[in-house]
Amino acid sequence: GRINMASVNTMSVTYGSQGSWGLGIQIYADGTNSVVDLSGLQQFLADFGYVPSDSLMQPSNGGQILVPNLRNASGLSLIVSGGLTFNLPALTNYINGIAANCTLQASGAGSVLNLPALQTIIGPNWATPNNLTIQAQQGGRINMASVTTMSVTYTYQSGSAAMGIQVYANGMNS
Repeated sequence: GRINMASVNTMSVTYGSQGSWGLGIQIYADGTNSVVDLSGLQQFLADFGYVPSDSLMQPSNGGQILVPNLRNASGLSLIVSGGLTFNLPALTNYINGIAANCTLQASGAGSVLNLPALQTIIGPNWATPNNLTIQAQQGGRINMASVTTMSVTYTYQSGSAAMGIQVYANGMNS
């Protein structure tokens, strides 16, 4: 199937109170010739306060998510597998978010998460146990050769747990 959402400029996730949990915005394109066209999308903003957004984009099994103009993303996991290439050619700024466990992942031989313009990665910035996981596994590849800045800001709270950015290359040819 094909979903045309080419006129969407901004996607946002906002939660109003602490303790609320939600799924955020999840976008899948699963199956050969399945396409989600978000060619007008420039910003994906998850301003979710103290709760995770669980937002993600995930093409699989021959599907495609078209986001050629996405420049800024926060609180959004990007996952690709099955030998696909997921291109985000304009993404320059990536922010994990306050209370998010986000993942940038390419899994499986020939799978590529292509982020050629990405310059800035900001990890979690709150004292809860949150992580940004960047993972190429089982032959997957992540291209982020233009990154010049990676940072994590820690805000102490009593009883807080570890957080940060984790970078993994796991398995043969990763």
